[in-house]
Amino acid sequence: MAIETEQIRIAPPGRPIALVIGVAAMVVAMTAGLWWSALVWLLLGVAVYLLRDPVRVTTSAPLALVSPVDGRVYSVGAASDPYLRREAFLIRMRMNRRGAYVIRSPIEGKVFEQWFASGTPQSVVETGRPAEAGAARCRAVWIKTDEGDDITLVMHPGCRLCRPRFRIATGERVGHGQRCGFLLGGAALVDIFVPSSSRLDCSAGDPVLAGSTIVSTLVHK
Repeated sequence: MAIETEQIRIAPPGRPIALVIGVAAMVVAMTAGLWWSALVWLLLGVAVYLLRDPVRVTTSAPLALVSPVDGRVYSVGAASDPYLRREAFLIRMRMNRRGAYVIRSPIEGKVFEQWFASGTPQSVVETGRPAEAGAARCRAVWIKTDEGDDITLVMHPGCRLCRPRFRIATGERVGHGQRCGFLLGGAALVDIFVPSSSRLDCSAGDPVLAGSTIVSTLVHK
């Protein structure tokens, strides 16, 4: 079962937001008094909660894929991966607006390629791969494991202002459950394309925690 240890720690992308609100609260307190600043302090408390970066315990099973985000499984089934042009299983999750906004790597491996589009999808311009609806704002990351398995992680933001921020570069290695990005607001659908030989360990409606909940297991014969 997923394990979570909440700490008063803010994810790096959210620290400037919390700092601005904190400064505003102090300015209002000094100029208008504590009572008037109460709402701003309350807003700061909400911001700290929403922008938190909780500690998660990731499974030691090397072939188990963990959820990259907090939320709930939306659907599970066979699908065509438009980025790697293959048949695969698609695990689609909807982020929880009240969950942590930190994005974690579902598996350990090397980042082989990334697609990020602004206007015309980069996947079409550079590789000729087809783009999904809304790809002008989505972010896709291709991770290859040491065993040679291909995992595609795709983020579909729910609004134009909430774009995924990734801190990993093509060619870098990522750890199992490692923090690798942030999506402010949590208004997103998240797709994981896994090999069709994988075992699915989740069902539609299941709650998931980033870095902890196992959603699939890679199978090698």
